[in-house]
Amino acid sequence: MAENILVVNFKVESEAYQALSEIRQASVNPAFIVSQACIVKNEGGRIVMKDHFDTGVETTDDTRHGGLIGGLVGVIGGPIGMLLGGGMGALIGSAIDSSDAAKNASLIEKVCEAILPESTAVIELVSELEPLAADLCFAKYESVLVRLDAAEVAEEIEEAEKLQKQMEKDARAKLREEKKESRRQRVEEKRAKMKADFEDFKAKFKKKD
Repeated sequence: MAENILVVNFKVESEAYQALSEIRQASVNPAFIVSQACIVKNEGGRIVMKDHFDTGVETTDDTRHGGLIGGLVGVIGGPIGMLLGGGMGALIGSAIDSSDAAKNASLIEKVCEAILPESTAVIELVSELEPLAADLCFAKYESVLVRLDAAEVAEEIEEAEKLQKQMEKDARAKLREEKKESRRQRVEEKRAKMKADFEDFKAKFKKKD
């Protein structure tokens, strides 16, 4: 038995919805169990959730399972996901060999790369009783499937969420500092103008004498 995240990219959007409908109807079968699944779309580089369902399958580890799909979509749909979306392409375009780039990429980065621009994908959390059991659900569609270890993805999500909070904290601090600096500049400009006005006044006053 293996718990995995499956990311399935579809060439035809309607087929993604059809696949999700079939998964919803047969979430438990002899070969595998689907705990959660959703449809996402890459809209201009931003990952947006379009539909989802949760079978309510209970597990003993809420961190790993309870919000895993939602947490993953939250990360790939946020600023980190937008940064990672073009990460592999940037690496491959550099001097680094493409095989090294693929090996060094994080799992979240692989998820971002799997969801092609303007394409639709199904993401699901499955417990597969037989190797590659869930693949048969997508064999009839024009799709590309990426399989990732669910526990490793869960760990990366926690790290990514910490990083995202730190990024937001740093961004707020930078904005506050820029605001202070901008305010200081405006104050200095006003001070300089007031001094110039008084100098003009004194010059005019002396002329009258």
